[in-house]
Amino acid sequence: MRQPESIWDHPFTDFLVREDGSCYGAAPLWTVDESPSDLSVEFEISADGTVLLTNVHVM
Repeated sequence: MRQPESIWDHPFTDFLVREDGSCYGAAPLWTVDESPSDLSVEFEISADGTVLLTNVHVM
């Protein structure tokens, strides 16, 4: 399911740009049953733009 743009303004969303140009983020996930669901994702974005999903949590 495509995640809405409002995910970036959600109170549980965390996003940090590091000095080396890489980023860390954590955000809730929307599902067809819940908006948002009790799932969240953690991810890292390297300076070259590669995205790595590091964890999925049940809140």
